[in-house]
Amino acid sequence: MKRKTSKKGDDGEVRWVMFTCARSGKSKSSLRNAFKVLPINKTNCNAKLDVVLYSEGRWRVTLVHNDHNHDLSPEKSRYYKNNRVITPFVKKRLKMNDRVGIRPNKSYNSIVVESGGHENVSFLQKDCYNILTK
Repeated sequence: MKRKTSKKGDDGEVRWVMFTCARSGKSKSSLRNAFKVLPINKTNCNAKLDVVLYSEGRWRVTLVHNDHNHDLSPEKSRYYKNNRVITPFVKKRLKMNDRVGIRPNKSYNSIVVESGGHENVSFLQKDCYNILTK
């Protein structure tokens, strides 16, 4: 879900928010080369959620459309950026291995083996490279 639109009241506080599926809308291709076709992420999905802030300071869901026109894959939710978390222990371990001369891909693979597989690791190998380059 992503926030599509919102409205503020007279006091400047957000009063109404509409969340839509990340695949809502239509995609436009800006490529002129027909041989470089990119995957289409937008499917014009109509799934959405409306919430309203009432005077008591409580949010209330006013509208739910949960009809997606595409397949959902909860097992791939770990690839979304907000679900990728690297604990301080792992960060410290990656930095120590980097100082010793162990390559980031070897460090990542050792973490995957210790955790019992890629599905049990909450971050990607790219995230390891990003930590070490900062």
